Amino acid sequence: MADGTTPNQGFTLPEVGASEDTWGTKINDNWTETDTLLGAVSATEIAILDGATVSTAELNYVDGVTSAIQPQLNAAATTGKAIAMAIVFG
Repeated sequence: MADGTTPNQGFTLPEVGASEDTWGTKINDNWTETDTLLGAVSATEIAILDGATVSTAELNYVDGVTSAIQPQLNAAATTGKAIAMAIVFG
């Protein structure tokens, strides 16, 4: 039987009992590919995502955000309230 591969990244899965002299190289190649895929992602960034309960769509909503969102929402609410009060009270 031949080595298998993982479904997503195509990492080599050395066949048990059949890769006696080659399994080390195959595993090292897999780790090198994993390291390349992770690139510049730091352990801190990975830890932040650990346990996150957001969907891909939700995460994409904040794509490109470069500052805190809440102060922006507060400012918009304050502006909206001021406009509403100006309309009501003239």
